[in-house]
Amino acid sequence: RRLHPRADQSSPLAKDNRLFMRRGLAAMLAASAHRHPGHAEWLQRLANDPDGAVRQALAFALPAMPSTLVAGMFAKLRVDRDPQVRAALLAEAVAVAGVVGTEEFLALLERVFAREQDEFALRTAMAAATDLAGWLLETDPDRLPETVARLRAALTGLRARTESAKLRRWAGAAREELWLLGDAEARTIAATVRAATGSLREGQACRPRELRDHDEAMVGRVLAVLARYDFGFDYSPGHRPRLRRGDHFKRRWWRIFFEGRISATDKRQAWLHTIGRAYQGPVLAPP
Repeated sequence: RRLHPRADQSSPLAKDNRLFMRRGLAAMLAASAHRHPGHAEWLQRLANDPDGAVRQALAFALPAMPSTLVAGMFAKLRVDRDPQVRAALLAEAVAVAGVVGTEEFLALLERVFAREQDEFALRTAMAAATDLAGWLLETDPDRLPETVARLRAALTGLRARTESAKLRRWAGAAREELWLLGDAEARTIAATVRAATGSLREGQACRPRELRDHDEAMVGRVLAVLARYDFGFDYSPGHRPRLRRGDHFKRRWWRIFFEGRISATDKRQAWLHTIGRAYQGPVLAPP
């Protein structure tokens, strides 16, 4: 009785509570379908539910469903009319790819990049693409180069067809992350940088000698990818390369003279206005 949608004139709070209950019940049915085969009929009904939140719960619960239901539910939810349901199917990329198959999930990502119009679903697909590549790097490295090439080609197509500057920027960033995962030398450089800077505070520097064996442009490209999830980097190549994590501040004479002349009281509090960022290396990430 609680699973059936109701068209009544109850208050918004009551409708919200009912939707919350139905969404939770849908997830419970999906999780228990292995032990109770009779739940399969209800799951098929809920896949056509008028409330997108209920269908979204099914998309999140797809990895927990029996194998006899996965293929049909996957085929139905991937073309759902609600973009949030389509995005939910991509949110747990590794789990869904594990039950539907890598090739099927990869084909879904290519379809999304070629046809999807919703920004939220597209950005979720970009995160799913990097998650899938990272998973293949650990479980099936022989398949990784082909997968990365196909995903980067699909993202290139997305950049060509969309007029949204945000989507083009996100797609470009995702392509670079995929490049990092698919390139052996880039992964080596990234591992070196993470090991060398993992314990550094912002503004501190180190001298990772391993970086001198790599091209300056290659190191800068890797640093640009890593800087998206960490502080920026200041890199000085050479025989004894220097790598600084985050911004380094030092006193500047022109700032001291300026502060001495301008006695404004509406400046940022608890901050020394006589210091400024100091860069040493020719390679800055982000630039």
